[in-house]
Amino acid sequence: MDDLIIQYIKNEFATAENAKNIGNDGMARVCARRACGIAITFFLQYFPEKNWGSDAMNQLRNLQSDISFSEQARNASQRLITKVNERFSVPFSNNPIDDAKIIIEEIENKLRFTKV
Repeated sequence: MDDLIIQYIKNEFATAENAKNIGNDGMARVCARRACGIAITFFLQYFPEKNWGSDAMNQLRNLQSDISFSEQARNASQRLITKVNERFSVPFSNNPIDDAKIIIEEIENKLRFTKV
């Protein structure tokens, strides 16, 4: 990925970490999703046939059902798109930052493999 995209993703992760540290789990999830959206949008430039749109939530839904991605990345996507209740509890272990990193690492690997 190019340097500007990487910087945008790092900024989202920094904001997510800060939000998590002050107990704002909702903002941490939003930032993790946005980081994924940035990476997926870049990825889609090279795979326009996927036609996943520009909305991070739709992109994550599409990634979740795309069998060209690993089960680990699809599961991470599923966790990121799962709605939480008003107490931000979910029916699984929840670390949206780690989930976003799983997805973004796989995207980086796919782009590297395609020699972007």
